[in-house]
Amino acid sequence: TVAAAAESPLVVSDRAALAEILQGAKGDAEFRKWMTELRRELHQKPELMYKEFETSKVVQRELAALGVPFTAGIGGTGVVGVIGAGEG
Repeated sequence: TVAAAAESPLVVSDRAALAEILQGAKGDAEFRKWMTELRRELHQKPELMYKEFETSKVVQRELAALGVPFTAGIGGTGVVGVIGAGEG
């Protein structure tokens, strides 16, 4: 399954730029709240390896909400988000 994002994918020119974005988000109270709630949601329903069906649904939901296109169903439950570096 390939989900198309409502907007264009997040484009980060290099790993250093992505690291800078994530580092900056650490101090953001709203980001910390979202991440904490997400972690708690995932930990409420632990799943065995290769049977992470609920986890996969949560990851797909969050990627879609962020506008990140993804491919789901890889190896059964795998999800790959597509975060590109532009044209190259």
